[in-house]
Amino acid sequence: QAFFGHFESHSPLPHLSAVIWELQVSVASESKSGRNSIGLDSMDSAQHEELEALDDISLELLQRYRETHSRSIIVQALESIELPESKRKNVTRRGDTFPRGMCLGMTESWTRGPTQSTITRQKPLITMLLCDFVRWEVPGFEFTSIQVNKDYAAALHVDKNDAGNSIIIGLGDYSGGELWVDDGSCSGHCLDVRDTWHRLEGHTPHEVMPFKGRRYTLVYFTRERGGDIGADTTSRMTRRLRDLGFQLPSEVPLTASYPPADERMAAGQKRVHKFTARAGKLGGPRRLKLMLRPRPCNKEADEDEDALRLSVDPNAPIKALMEAVKHMKSFTTVEASEPCLWVDGFRLLPWDTPGTLGLTSGMILHVAA
Repeated sequence: QAFFGHFESHSPLPHLSAVIWELQVSVASESKSGRNSIGLDSMDSAQHEELEALDDISLELLQRYRETHSRSIIVQALESIELPESKRKNVTRRGDTFPRGMCLGMTESWTRGPTQSTITRQKPLITMLLCDFVRWEVPGFEFTSIQVNKDYAAALHVDKNDAGNSIIIGLGDYSGGELWVDDGSCSGHCLDVRDTWHRLEGHTPHEVMPFKGRRYTLVYFTRERGGDIGADTTSRMTRRLRDLGFQLPSEVPLTASYPPADERMAAGQKRVHKFTARAGKLGGPRRLKLMLRPRPCNKEADEDEDALRLSVDPNAPIKALMEAVKHMKSFTTVEASEPCLWVDGFRLLPWDTPGTLGLTSGMILHVAA
C-alpha cells in the first residue's frame, strides 16, 4: 500500500512509497508531551538518497532542527525550496503578479472534496519539518493544513473555507508587513507577526501592510469541510497526515456567527481605509508617540512648552532622534554636538531602537549633554 495514495504512478522514483512507509512507521518521542517527531534513524543511506531526490529539503536540515529547534533552520529550509505561484485571486492585488505559496496537508478538490494536497506528496520533508515546528512551539494546537506564503502582500480578504481557529507567524529578514485585522472597532488594529505567534480568526477581513525584504508567513489552520478528520481513525488520509506530524482535530472548532462574506468585506474596506489614513498621518502603522524634554526641565515654564512630540518607527535607531533634537530651537540650551537621550535614568545608545528597548507610546525621553 503506497503511503501517499497514487504515489507509485506519479513518482519517477521506483520503490519510493516503500521508503516513505519505512519513514513513517518509526516514531521518536521528544522529551515533552505533544512534541513527537517522525523517526529517521531506521532508514539506510540509499533510502535517504531516494527521499532527497524529491524537490524537497535535505534530511540533514530536518535532523538539525530536531536537535536544536532553531528558527533559523526553518527560514533556511524555506529558502531552499521553490514555491509555486499561488492562484488565489481573492488575495492578489489588482495589477500584481500572483504571489508564491503552497498549502500543505488537507485541501479541497472540486470533484473529490477534502483531500491531501499534491504538494504534500511532493514535499514530505518540509511538511514534517513545519509540523515539528508548530508542535514544538505551540504544543497541543490542532490543525489540518499549513499555508506557506513567500513575499505575500495579501489584499483584504476573508478565508471562507477555514474553520476560523488559526495561528500565524512571520519569519525572515524584513520590515513592516504587519497584518491588519478587522476587530469590529472603528479602524481595526495591526498584528506584528514577525517572529511572534498570533491567533487569527480567518473569517474576519484581514490584509497585509506594506513591507520590505524577504517575508515568509506560516498559517496553521483547520478547514471547515473535513475539519473533524481526526475522528475517523480508519481513514487512509487521516493516517497519512498524522504520520507526517499533523495534529488533527476530532471535531470542527466552534466559530462565531458572521454576516455574509460580502457584508464583512464592505465593512472591512471602510475600516482599513480609516486605519491607513490615520497611520499615514503618523508616518506608517505601529508608530510610537514619544515626548522629548530638556533635562533638567524648566520648572518655571509650562511643562509642555519645551516638549518635542515625535511619532517614530519602532525600528528606527535612536541616532535618528538625536539628529532631530539637534535641529529643534527649544533644545538649543543643550550644550552638546551629539545630545544624549535618557529614559528613567538610563542613557540610550545611538544604535538602540525604541522597539528593542520596549518603549511604548506616551513615554517621556529627556535630552541632556
